Amino acid sequence: MRLQDQFRRLHHQEEAATSIEYAVMLLLILLAVIGSIQTFGGSNNGVWGDNVQTLDDGVWSQVGIGGGGGGSGGGGS
Repeated sequence: MRLQDQFRRLHHQEEAATSIEYAVMLLLILLAVIGSIQTFGGSNNGVWGDNVQTLDDGVWSQVGIGGGGGGSGGGGS
């Protein structure tokens, strides 16, 4: 019986070590993802901002409300 208890204890210790290893790997992956988002996110901000402004201007000019410099405007008599 005593040998079985030792094997059970060893098995539980290995599970705990595996859990810790997975937690460390997850932490490293998350740090890499966050770091890459911060690095490349700032440089892409200008590109996306320009695209949004262009789309906004185009949409609002089509419906004739402010925005991108024109449109029919709803006409007066």
